[in-house]
Amino acid sequence: MSNDRSTVIETVLNFLRPLNELQRQLRGFDWDFEGVPIVLHPDHIVRVLRRYLSGELTASIVEQWANLIEGREDLRFDSKHEKWITDTVYELANPVLTAPLEITRARELIAEGEGA
Repeated sequence: MSNDRSTVIETVLNFLRPLNELQRQLRGFDWDFEGVPIVLHPDHIVRVLRRYLSGELTASIVEQWANLIEGREDLRFDSKHEKWITDTVYELANPVLTAPLEITRARELIAEGEGA
C-alpha cells in the first residue's frame, strides 16, 4: 500500500484496512499539515455504521476509527454537512462523554447521515 498521505487518509476514511495497520500508517506522518485536505463526507460515516450494524465492526472499533479522524489537519468535513459530521465524529469518538454506540443510535445516525 502506498504511504502517500492522501492515499492513506482516503484508506482511513473508507476503513479499507485493519485498524492497527491504519494507526501504524498514520503515525508515519507529522501531525501538522499544510496542503489540500481530504474531504470527509456523510457517506464515509454511514458506511462504517452499516458495517457496525452488520456485526463486522464492534462499537469499540468504530470509536477507534472515529478517533483516527477526529481533529486531523489533513482532513476537512464536507461543508454542506459540517455540523452533522462534526457532531457525529465527536459522538462516535467519545462514547464516555456522549453515549455508547448501540444499534438504535447507529440506525438514527445512518438516517440522519443519508438525509444530510
